Amino acid sequence: MTSSNKTKQRTSETGFCVFGANILLKYVTTLKNQIEGAKRGGDIEYVHQLRVTSRRIRALMSIFKPCFQKKIFKRWRTEIQNITRSLGAARDTDVQNLFLEEYLKKLQPEMAHEGVEYLLKKHREKRETIQPQVISTLEQLIHSHVLDEIINECDMILTQYLPVEPGSTRSVSVQQKASQHISRKLQSFLDMEEYVHTENAIQQHHQMRIAAKRLRYTMEIFSNLYEDNLKEFISLLKQIQDYLGEMHDCDVWIQYIPQFIEKIQNEHDNSLDIRVLEAGLNEFLRYIQNRRHLLYKDFISLWDKSQKQEIFDRLLEKTHIIILQFPDAQKKIAIIADEHGNIHALNAVIEDAKKHDAMLFLHAGDFVGYGAYPSDVIEQLKSENVLNIIGNYDRDVLRTISKGKGKRKNNDPKTISLNFTRKHLSKKDIMFLKSLPQKLQIKIGSCRILLAHGSPESPEEHLKPTTSDNRLRTLAHRISADIVIIGHSHQPFVKTVDNVTFINPGSVGRPDDANPQASYALMTLNPFSVELLRVPYDVNAAVQAIRKYRLPELFAQMLLHGISLEAIEDLDKKRGVLSVKNNKMRLKQVQQLAEKFSDDLTHPIQVRRLALILFDELKELFSFDENDKLLLECAALLHDIGWSQGWKGHHKTSLRLILNDTKIPFTIKEKYIIGSIARYHRKTVPQQKHYHFSALKLDDQRIVRILSAIMKIADGLDASHHSIVKNINIKINTSTITMQCIVTATFDLEQRAVDKKKTLFEQISKRRLIIQWQKN
Repeated sequence: MTSSNKTKQRTSETGFCVFGANILLKYVTTLKNQIEGAKRGGDIEYVHQLRVTSRRIRALMSIFKPCFQKKIFKRWRTEIQNITRSLGAARDTDVQNLFLEEYLKKLQPEMAHEGVEYLLKKHREKRETIQPQVISTLEQLIHSHVLDEIINECDMILTQYLPVEPGSTRSVSVQQKASQHISRKLQSFLDMEEYVHTENAIQQHHQMRIAAKRLRYTMEIFSNLYEDNLKEFISLLKQIQDYLGEMHDCDVWIQYIPQFIEKIQNEHDNSLDIRVLEAGLNEFLRYIQNRRHLLYKDFISLWDKSQKQEIFDRLLEKTHIIILQFPDAQKKIAIIADEHGNIHALNAVIEDAKKHDAMLFLHAGDFVGYGAYPSDVIEQLKSENVLNIIGNYDRDVLRTISKGKGKRKNNDPKTISLNFTRKHLSKKDIMFLKSLPQKLQIKIGSCRILLAHGSPESPEEHLKPTTSDNRLRTLAHRISADIVIIGHSHQPFVKTVDNVTFINPGSVGRPDDANPQASYALMTLNPFSVELLRVPYDVNAAVQAIRKYRLPELFAQMLLHGISLEAIEDLDKKRGVLSVKNNKMRLKQVQQLAEKFSDDLTHPIQVRRLALILFDELKELFSFDENDKLLLECAALLHDIGWSQGWKGHHKTSLRLILNDTKIPFTIKEKYIIGSIARYHRKTVPQQKHYHFSALKLDDQRIVRILSAIMKIADGLDASHHSIVKNINIKINTSTITMQCIVTATFDLEQRAVDKKKTLFEQISKRRLIIQWQKN
């Protein structure tokens, strides 16, 4: 496989990689041309420019790392880092020497020169010793052929793919990633803001200088994507970087000069007048200390001015504007929101949208929460033709990570969801979410689109089909947009108020309008139209994934019913009240469910009859109540409904069908008990590794074990499915339980079946089970 084919396989973000290859090729070629000048020495600008270029290449490589093979990329980065470090010592010494020369020029004749002149002499000698190392490192770089490899890789990418035109849909990834990288670097820079007004925060000011440099380089990389090329912001960062850089230079001198004086004193060189040297050096030290203070004051003045002008807020706002030009305005745009970790629903929506020729996806946030696959959803939506913003639940997850709240133990469903999501996100996932804006402005031709999560004013506000026109009108007048796209409420609608169209596509992964199908919207701009669509998907697979990871059954029921967590909790409470009042109605609906999956209920009805006989005969032994009897009766009627989807594993299928049915009016706990009893009618016994059993409390697990034991016996007594057992008489003593079965035909199948299935019953009853067969 060729290198270019590997590159093609490595990433689907071709537009982003083409953009990066163009810039990287330019800088690597420049660096290659600067090497000879830096090797010759003499002109310090060669070293300076070569070092700056190497730094810019490192910045580029960190951003476009996904576009290159991991193995060769690591070697490239190592070689470029070696250049930066080697040139760093040379450049720092050049700058110090130049500074000392300028300082000496300013000194009056009567002032002490000797100390600084001696310092300059030593630094010049130091610089001469560094030059061979510079030459050696540069020659090593040439012989490594790394620069040629980078150039070749970039050429392959550029010849393999068409150029990315600014404003094209292929530049979506470039613009979004530009916004993400700038936002991330800006946040790292602003994280040091608390130290700005602390003059002696030397280390933090140095870190802030590095953050400013990285932010500036990142803005320069993507500058041609924006109006005015971000000149105002780049200029400000350059000034801040210069001030902090000069302050750092002063800090280095302030630390170094006392050490240099001590070194002179320890040399005991009789040719030196130590007192004269010390006087000049101490004067130089005072000059540096005063210079540092003045630079700090100028830096504070610049900082306060920039804060007053809200420059950094304006930078974020500017980088959160995406400008696109569709070659065909009739092409469709897919609008999605609120996947909440449901990869099955998301994949179905993406497939459907592509069938409708959607060329761009606008995503209104909430990648994660409640669903089993948060990382998969994020990875899918990092595609180059998706514009993303962050949702309120995404931010809640980030908040638990930063504050450590996600680690606390709590049985509250929302906390369980936050804990699970935090645990299943990678560092890359977290960094991606952190890089996303809360709002995004998109310009497509003359159309202005605002992408928000809850509403233009708050990510927490729910805009629903029932939201008043007056509220929408108020929002419309406060923004500059023709179309407002939101999510959060999980309820789809389209409304136009005062020429502003509000579009809520509903929820892909967690609908809240009693329709479990995935919801999204398709939009065209010319002529303008919006279509709200519902897409069927494998809800059962999404539900089974939730159970696989032992998340609360409430989350599974949300997907099955297509309603919110709060609505599911309310429904469960109402069904709890029904359990006391209306058992006949509930039993009738269970029988209807059994009939739905089978035309012949002869066997389940016989198993129910036998199970109820056993229940009544053993009632005193196991301290049953009437609700236990109903649960056993329901399980008996439903234990074989899994046969409708095949014999293999039909007991597990029966459990799934019971849990997934939305009509039978049982609580979640009751459905788990019924489903578990049905699931254990074969060989398997209740075990903690089974999600449905371990989810129950200890008292309920005890009921499942006892009723499952009875269920196994009842099912075994009708192994032939011929209903040969007409009655059962039971005698209980301290060591045995004798069942006298009155039969009408040969009972060989039944006898073998009961012998295989009676172990659990004997364990629970602590008695040996004896079966006596008597023909009627």
